Amino acid sequence: MLPKTRSQATHTQATMRFRRMVAFVFLACFLFFGSALLAHAQQDDFGVVGVGENINIPANPNADLRVLVVRIINFFLGFLGLVAVSIVLYAGYLWMTSRGNEEQISSAKKMLINGVIGLAIIMSAFVITSFILRSLTGQETYTPPSASSPPPVQTYAFSGALGRSVKDHYPLRNQLNVARNTSIVVTFGLPINPLSIIENSNRTCWDANFMGPTTTCVDLTDVPVTSATPVEEIARPYLGDCADLNRDGILDTKTAECDQLKTSAVTIDTESNFTSSTVDTLGVSSAALATYTSERNVFSFVFKPHQYLGSSTEDVQYRVRLNTSIVRSDQNQSIFSNGVPYTWNFTTGNFIDVDPPTVVDVYPRASATTSRNTILQITFSEPIDPTVAESVITATTLSTFTPVNQVFAENRVSPPGSWRLSNGYRTLEFVSGEACGVNSCGEQMFCLPVSCQGPACTNPYEVLLRTGVSTNNSDAPFEAVPFSGIYDLAFNGLDNVSNNAATNRLVRPDPQTSVIIRNTEKAPDNYSWGFLVENTIDRSVPYVQEITPGAAAEDISSDAPMYIKFSKRMIAHSVSGYGSSSGIALEEYPAGVCADAAIDSDGDGTNVCADEKKLPPIAYWINSEFGGDTTLTRISHRDFGPNNLDLYYLPSIPSTVKSVNQNCLYPGRGPSANILTTPETPSTCTAVFDAEGNYVEGVGCAEVSSDDPEMDTACVYDPGASEQSSSNIAECLNMLRTRDRSPSSY
Repeated sequence: MLPKTRSQATHTQATMRFRRMVAFVFLACFLFFGSALLAHAQQDDFGVVGVGENINIPANPNADLRVLVVRIINFFLGFLGLVAVSIVLYAGYLWMTSRGNEEQISSAKKMLINGVIGLAIIMSAFVITSFILRSLTGQETYTPPSASSPPPVQTYAFSGALGRSVKDHYPLRNQLNVARNTSIVVTFGLPINPLSIIENSNRTCWDANFMGPTTTCVDLTDVPVTSATPVEEIARPYLGDCADLNRDGILDTKTAECDQLKTSAVTIDTESNFTSSTVDTLGVSSAALATYTSERNVFSFVFKPHQYLGSSTEDVQYRVRLNTSIVRSDQNQSIFSNGVPYTWNFTTGNFIDVDPPTVVDVYPRASATTSRNTILQITFSEPIDPTVAESVITATTLSTFTPVNQVFAENRVSPPGSWRLSNGYRTLEFVSGEACGVNSCGEQMFCLPVSCQGPACTNPYEVLLRTGVSTNNSDAPFEAVPFSGIYDLAFNGLDNVSNNAATNRLVRPDPQTSVIIRNTEKAPDNYSWGFLVENTIDRSVPYVQEITPGAAAEDISSDAPMYIKFSKRMIAHSVSGYGSSSGIALEEYPAGVCADAAIDSDGDGTNVCADEKKLPPIAYWINSEFGGDTTLTRISHRDFGPNNLDLYYLPSIPSTVKSVNQNCLYPGRGPSANILTTPETPSTCTAVFDAEGNYVEGVGCAEVSSDDPEMDTACVYDPGASEQSSSNIAECLNMLRTRDRSPSSY
């Protein structure tokens, strides 16, 4: 055998160094991924610990025993992994520094092989332990909800408060940390045929006088209904109620005692199921309840899932889809005229809501004196279930049942009227049923009745809100029996905090001085207050004091806050729109431009792109806060000018928006288009009225006149412009849409 030449020896050494380097790179990669897995083992509780729970064992001695076991296992796995990694690293060091010493290389190889085998065993132990524990707990690896990576443009499918077809819903779009025991509420802008949403599971019908539900029903041929009668043959079916079918005194929303949701019409399910399941397997089983107006129309529906949503250990994203099978009550056609379902997402937290709602504001104030044409207003700390808050009270219903919310005058005479819930289901308002003339818009006003004569006389009034009856659940102290009184969307009954040690809360009248409400009705968590109603009509009118961004503002940011401040306390359901009535509106101009880019191929100012790539009408949601005698309304909206589009925004306030004395916003007085210093600077209007409520003068106000039909609505569009009035909102918007007023290249 010939000896190696120098070049051969050098080549052999280089080859050895290359092999060592490759081995070390492989080793480094192995250690990197192995260390990452072990680090995950240190942090992962295999799905048995709640989101946000303290990971320090001594700091949480009452944690779930499974969590403690998992953390101990993780600690030892991590420690053993650290030892194995150290052995492998030391073996690699010996090999790399051997300088051809075959004995050291052999020792390093053995140490390296043993270390790698040990690390592989530890990693396998982690995987096996993880699998077993996840199987026992039924948990899967947490993946962040897809809402964490929203699309470039988030939009609703329709115009209007939340859409022309959808007025409001809860949870809100993309709302996070929603309680697992929540209900889902939807309010439509048009009356809905409840048969298209609800199964008549309890087989009830309207009574002969159409005053409410009854179980004594007949079929379409006037034959008494039996258990064999098909549901579709029951005459005058009543949809969206519960009936105590087994006579146990409890209404169970999980059984046929309550009407159930047609999941083909309203589909509620996890986002993951929507993307992986078939249509016929989608849908969380839920009770479906409805509230009726005096005309027996249904606008609001409440869906109560049979089981808690989400998970006790991680956030879960849900989707709600209102399908095109939902039809209007006045005609047999879909509520969604464009044939597109309405969908939105929300994400549940890992908690159960056991906190009660409280009353945070009332009007008229306790012990105050108010005019007859005032409506009553109650604002809660959180959304309230409309099925126990909304009601229609007539002279007949007063003799047949005890309403949850009741208005008492002297001698316990309760005026007929209706309770309406709006403002994100937080503000409950009572409008009397006694007509008493018209307001400045020629619309009917309704007054609280008074029995005394003379303009200065007063009658005492008191309002009683009955809380839901407690289920005596020690784990949920405010949990209420279904339909027994007021509760929130998680069945937590009302808490009258004036009976607690809380401060800075509204305090109800001293029981000893109460003249109307009986002592037996003053249960600890029922809420009541009193005031005086004067035999007068308040004719003062509201106006807009401030708008942000200012009128004709330019270069506003995409997430610019939008506020409207009114000079008076406003009726919440008129501001946001209740039922089919209109409220504040926000329009985007030009409408329907291409979402990705403005493409004008023929120069006529129109976009050219597929319909599905056009920007849908702007989405917005209205919420009002009441401070003393004024109202601050916030318009939450999707991004202005999404994808850097240069667009105009046209807010409008119709005359149907009213103050609590039922006077409309007429004439439409508000801030003029003054020159702004910054896009965020509000436009303001300060008006002065005489003792009779007539406008005298104003500072920063657009000139309007109720005597001139051509000048009765402020139409503000250009700083310094002399022509800032128009005969009506529709005419104003048409003018603002013209290219000379809103020049656009789209």
